[in-house]
Parts: sequence; structure tokens; C-alpha cells
Amino acid sequence: DLLMTKEGLEKFITTCVGLGYVRAFSGAKKTFRATETGVRVEVLITGEYPGDGKPKPVSFPDPASTHTVIQGVRVVPLAQFVELKLASGMTAPHRGRDSVDIQDLIRATHLPREYAGQLEASIRGVFATHFKSWAAGRRLPLHHHKAAFALGHCRTSAMGTHVQRCAAGHFAAVQ
Repeated sequence: DLLMTKEGLEKFITTCVGLGYVRAFSGAKKTFRATETGVRVEVLITGEYPGDGKPKPVSFPDPASTHTVIQGVRVVPLAQFVELKLASGMTAPHRGRDSVDIQDLIRATHLPREYAGQLEASIRGVFATHFKSWAAGRRLPLHHHKAAFALGHCRTSAMGTHVQRCAAGHFAAVQ
């Protein structure tokens, strides 16, 4: 996946399509294929929502202002990557692979449960749930369990955060 602004996508189309990239299928607007390798490239647009595109507290950031450099490549910072993966499954049950990716990430990088504190407030509970799935059957220190309890309760208005949704379940605001 490549994160771009709308303007960046337009520039990519005018400069790269036909010169090393083709549209992945007839009518594709944000999906391309590298002609030499056959690698599929999906473009994510700044301001759009992950998963099914329905509004949620997290949207794709502007790559110019939000990135970290790893081995010379600009990438989305880990906390935002985790937020985007978890948010994609909030309203898109068909995006189960994103949930598995986060569980794999927790396992591979040994992310502690406390890492949820770095995430957007409405995503913290989702992270805690995935951590709990990963931690099942493992003996964890007491401080991990205490942190999980605290994080699991931080989405209440008593703790200063409240998610507003309409009756249809659409996201309205985080206060």
C-alpha cells in the first residue's frame, strides 16, 4: 500500500501509469500493478477512512507531515499503523486479516499491553482486546493485567473520553 494525497495520486497516474505501472483492472482508480514484477499497488488517500471507507475516529494521515524513516523509506509511524489496522475492522468485518496482522505484530515485536496508551482513545479498547487474545494461555506479570484493566475503562466519560454514535452506529465524535 502507498499513502498519498489526492494530488499525489493524480501525479502518480500522469507520470507512472504507462511507464512501469498499469491499472490493476479496467476502471481501477487506486489500484495498480507494476508491469515488470506484477506487484499489486493499492493507493490509500489522505483523509479517507480505513477498511470500508465509513467514517470512524481514525483516517489516513498526510504522508508529508506524519511519517518516520526506516532504512531510507518513509513509513507511517507504528502507533498510527496499529490504529489504521484496528480501525479498518471496526465497521468492516470482512477485514479480519487486519486483526490477525495486529496479533502477529504484538507477538513479533513483543508490544506490551501498555502500548495502547499511545493510540487514539477510541482504538485503545480494540488493541486491548487483541492483546487479550494474544495473551490467552500465557502467564503475564500483574502490572500487565492492571494496565489492561485501566485501558479497558479509559473509554468511559468518567475517564474523560466519550465516543458519540448515532442510532445506526455511525461515528460522530470523540470528546
